[in-house]
Amino acid sequence: MRRIIIIGLSVCVFLILFPFAMNFIYHLNPPLDFFKVDFDNKDLLAYYGSAFGFLGTMILSTITIIQNKKAQEKTDEVNELMLKLQEKSMEIAEKQFVPSTGIGIPKFEVILRGHHGNYRNPYFLLRNVASGIISNLSFISFCAKNSDGVVIEKAKNSKFNYTSLASSEMCEIEVQFQGLKKIEGEFILLVFSFSCEDEKGSIHYFKSEKKINSLNSLSREVWNTKTVG
Repeated sequence: MRRIIIIGLSVCVFLILFPFAMNFIYHLNPPLDFFKVDFDNKDLLAYYGSAFGFLGTMILSTITIIQNKKAQEKTDEVNELMLKLQEKSMEIAEKQFVPSTGIGIPKFEVILRGHHGNYRNPYFLLRNVASGIISNLSFISFCAKNSDGVVIEKAKNSKFNYTSLASSEMCEIEVQFQGLKKIEGEFILLVFSFSCEDEKGSIHYFKSEKKINSLNSLSREVWNTKTVG
């Protein structure tokens, strides 16, 4: 804080004394003809005023960019923490889950619509195939596992264009996924985990899975989606 006050006072003193210093220098006899000028001291002050204004704008822009970057990093940290908490909640729910076929249990169809090569940033269609309304659709994770069940790549985030769906309605999902470099083992298992709330406000957890044997293929089949919590 003390350092900021000193810098602020120094800037104020500089701004106050600078015009007087420029006026004094302007009226000195130059040692060489090269330094002789044809413009008035007011033009010189106007030039430096514009230059300092530009410099101030650049400094403020740089500070804004740095602050936005730090804010984004903080937001990413919070999002990552929230995803970890959701994954933990899902693990607990899976262990306690008892399958039920009662009325009002949400059901979904998940279809891969495309990707940007090697399954980078895939996008899906998710359809509510139950009779009730679901809300608060939330992304939990999207990962790729090799044939030994080891996670080899994991998504950072996802975006739903809708978070509530009536029966038969669909939403689009975009996943921030780095993509795959090669098939490790016999196949790659893609696993998409998400959650939602039913009409009573109860939370349900789901996993959609698809095995792939080639990075160049694009299967538009419905993924195997099951309730796990």
